[in-house]
Amino acid sequence: MEIDKDVLVKLLEAFVDTSEVLQRELMLYQTLFGAACKTAGLDEIETQKALARGRETMAPKINAASREAHQVLVAKLPQLVDLLASDQGAALRFLKEWTPKGPPS
Repeated sequence: MEIDKDVLVKLLEAFVDTSEVLQRELMLYQTLFGAACKTAGLDEIETQKALARGRETMAPKINAASREAHQVLVAKLPQLVDLLASDQGAALRFLKEWTPKGPPS
């Protein structure tokens, strides 16, 4: 199987682009959470404690909600590799059209 270097770079760029979108959303949520804590009169230590409690409380729900989507995407990786071998354009279209569901957890 010979993979075109330019196609591979575009494939990786699609992953990086998706990662950037998620990072921007995460930064937005972090900023809004920080502002809400400040408005509520919480100092930095109280804010960190609230985050720790939230992580502890919400981790099982977040893990359950994200696990299925993650497993579905991981399961598609062999198909993506097969597409790269047979139809590199289709592999790139798949990645460009794929969008994560829901807000970042």
